[in-house]
Amino acid sequence: MGSRSPQDRIKNQFAPSPPYPEPLQTDDAINAWFHARDLNCTAGDVTRAFSASLARLGERASSLPETDLADPNRFSSLEGDALGALIAGRGFFGHLHEEHDLDIEAWLMKVHRA
Repeated sequence: MGSRSPQDRIKNQFAPSPPYPEPLQTDDAINAWFHARDLNCTAGDVTRAFSASLARLGERASSLPETDLADPNRFSSLEGDALGALIAGRGFFGHLHEEHDLDIEAWLMKVHRA
């Protein structure tokens, strides 16, 4: 599958312009930009924005023919992975779980205590 995330691998084939300034290239720089942008947002604002991004992904994926979603060669930048399988198997969101689960859980516990 390669070392880049599925999102990175389909960037020029499927995704719109990124929601962050394009000069940002590293995950750390992008995450820092999101953190600074959302620092004063409420938990509800952040979760609504995340839910909206998932809805947009669902709309885009739903607009593709089943054959495109199932074809491991349809998006060459996915390096042999079918887009539908990545989304359904959580591989598309693996980096969120690997890099952010503990922080999100700690944040949610803090929010629920408040």
